[in-house]
Amino acid sequence: MKNSLAILFAVIYSALNLFAVDALPAIPAVSLKTIDTKLSTSQTHRVELAKGWNMVSVPGYDTINMSELFSNSTYVNVVYYFDPSINNYTSYMPHNTSSQLTSIKPSQGIWVYANIAFSLTFNASVDPAYSSSSSSSLISTSSNSTSSSSSSVTSSQSSSSSTAANLNSARLIADYNFNNSLADTLNPDSVLQTLNTKFVDNAIYSNGIYRSTFASDTIENGSYIITPVLENFSYDNFTINLRFKPLDTGTILVGGTDYRWFFVNSGYSNSLEIYFNNYSDSFTISNANVKSNEWNTLIISVDTNNKKVITYLNDVKLEDITLPSTFKYEVVNSSQKENDKKFTFSNFSSGLQFKGYVDYLKIYNGSLTN
Repeated sequence: MKNSLAILFAVIYSALNLFAVDALPAIPAVSLKTIDTKLSTSQTHRVELAKGWNMVSVPGYDTINMSELFSNSTYVNVVYYFDPSINNYTSYMPHNTSSQLTSIKPSQGIWVYANIAFSLTFNASVDPAYSSSSSSSLISTSSNSTSSSSSSVTSSQSSSSSTAANLNSARLIADYNFNNSLADTLNPDSVLQTLNTKFVDNAIYSNGIYRSTFASDTIENGSYIITPVLENFSYDNFTINLRFKPLDTGTILVGGTDYRWFFVNSGYSNSLEIYFNNYSDSFTISNANVKSNEWNTLIISVDTNNKKVITYLNDVKLEDITLPSTFKYEVVNSSQKENDKKFTFSNFSSGLQFKGYVDYLKIYNGSLTN
């Protein structure tokens, strides 16, 4: 029988530089938000870490060895834990065999500096007492109180805005990490359809040459990336989380191959363009600053019930978009309502194709909670 629990953690995306390995911990002074992930007692557990600082707590019964938790040593630079018994930090560094911090106990909070965004996976026997109905959390978003193991960390928090979007009410339904695989990590049988792409350093490369999916299309070297139909996808409330490195302006991500019911472009003069219903409803966010030939993290949350679109770019909250009071998707009244529940990096209306690299694409049912 599966029991659920909550891994309570806050993802802190920071612009801090790496510090010297023998320096005191440069813990970021930021406000924290909590993200709940419901997990089963019978599966491998996964926590999504952002590049930069992350605070992680692992509820359960088992003490976990740091070398097992961070088995891929290239992803993590340093881990800190505030030990109240010595009133100071202890640290773990993957390449330092004399690290003082060798294990983590259930519910202890650790600061993790990730060199890249990645999925932290672990096996543990979990405590059924930790459930999504629990009112307790290691990290508080509204006060300076926390567990004794990290009280000194919390006391240094400032009132600066959090650099992490709160996906507390959203449910991850598709997760493509492109680590030499086209499969959805949540459902290995759900595989992307691609043409003329390649994996480069745990990312997928699209060459920007448009080609349709029609067999009669003979454009040489044309490429595309298309998700399978997302059967449980909700048009009304969804969130996409994308890390990408564009080599040109133009198409970034498109919802639907037939109706193009949603898509986002990087425009000129640092703008971000968001469209619905194949250009019928268009919105431009000025000074968004999509960085060319650099990694960008884009989160867009659409709530058609409340006529609201929330956008984060590189952990900066952009201006909200208000949809018209009469807004509705054209696709929902069509015969393609179910078949068009997919995402692609090609705009099959304009004939434009994303050019660049994609590190991951995550799709959620549910909208962001501000």
